[in-house]
Amino acid sequence: MTDLVTTLQIGKLDVRRLTWRTLIATVIAGTAWWGYVRWSAAGGEPLLRVGAAVIGSVALLTAAWSGTTLVSLLLHGPARKWFQYAVALIYPLAASTYFLGSANTLDLAWSVGELITAGSALAITAAVAVGWFAAPELHQEHPFRGFLIWAALVFLFNFTGFHGTFFDDEMFGEVQSMFVDKEYSRLAAGKGFYAIAFLVYTLAGYTGLAIRHARLIRP
Repeated sequence: MTDLVTTLQIGKLDVRRLTWRTLIATVIAGTAWWGYVRWSAAGGEPLLRVGAAVIGSVALLTAAWSGTTLVSLLLHGPARKWFQYAVALIYPLAASTYFLGSANTLDLAWSVGELITAGSALAITAAVAVGWFAAPELHQEHPFRGFLIWAALVFLFNFTGFHGTFFDDEMFGEVQSMFVDKEYSRLAAGKGFYAIAFLVYTLAGYTGLAIRHARLIRP
């Protein structure tokens, strides 16, 4: 009986904490994205826009992460499992629509051609590897949260390219700088490249996470 009471108390504390975290993160995300929209409309500094977008995206992920965990916590059995599958799949699909906002057409041939390079192959392999080695850290009851974190990281990386902000080759040297390639970003965004790249790299990480996780939980 004592164990049951303790479990219920911990569950109530978790629900309360997750509820507050979701509400606070939602407010921060809304404020950050409002600032991003204002700075973009005013032609503000790229670093300010990227910073606001990063803060807004992290806060949005936290809100989604906490909110969906709260729902998952209240579900049990197959309902919890299928809910987590749905969230892990719907989240990147919904996020990819952001990159389609500036697309004039969805040029699959051009986008795939941009991804069929040695650099992209290496990046995709690295994404699978990261997922593979990160899988043991997934929560036993709510593993979908690790998938959401990966999708958010890929979103942020694609976001910088989508808005023409890239880290140059000196990023890991003594000099750290950024440069803007608006011409390429407009071309790629107009062809829907960033939406496709986001889904490809997200799927790559998902693959590593899912395969390793399935092996770890197998009886």
